[in-house]
Amino acid sequence: MTKKTKRSYINSIKHWRYLQLMLRRGAAEKTISLSVLTLDEFVYLRDEIRGHHEIINHRMSWFAATQSLLYGAYATAAASDNVPELFSNRLIPLVGTLLCILMVPSVESALERIRALRRVFKANRTIRHKIIYPINSVLWHWVALQYPRLAPWVFFLSWGFLLAHNQ
Repeated sequence: MTKKTKRSYINSIKHWRYLQLMLRRGAAEKTISLSVLTLDEFVYLRDEIRGHHEIINHRMSWFAATQSLLYGAYATAAASDNVPELFSNRLIPLVGTLLCILMVPSVESALERIRALRRVFKANRTIRHKIIYPINSVLWHWVALQYPRLAPWVFFLSWGFLLAHNQ
């Protein structure tokens, strides 16, 4: 590796670290201008947005799976005579409710990160970057993210109903 390529490699690493630091601090949309972002950095932002969408997808998949198992356990325990009433009427709904409460900040933090990344992306996007990552309308993006935002609350209300019904 020549001195010139080594220097440019070190500068690019410093630049990436600076960009990551700014994104972590949430100040990226205020400090990064169009002249700073390169095509590689736009690809990096796109991959970060995709990664956070995948995180939400995996969290919601596991959330739906655990809720279905808890509802199955609740129905089985409620129908059985051998299961203590404390377990069937209190413990299972409380675990389901706790999972719902823990899911809300988990999803909201990932959604906030996506919003911050999209603001940076939109503020620095040019014609050549629209080909790399076309941003759909804001309405469709909002509609698509309503399931991860509302599903924990729906399950929370249903567990609350079951808890109140068993009083």
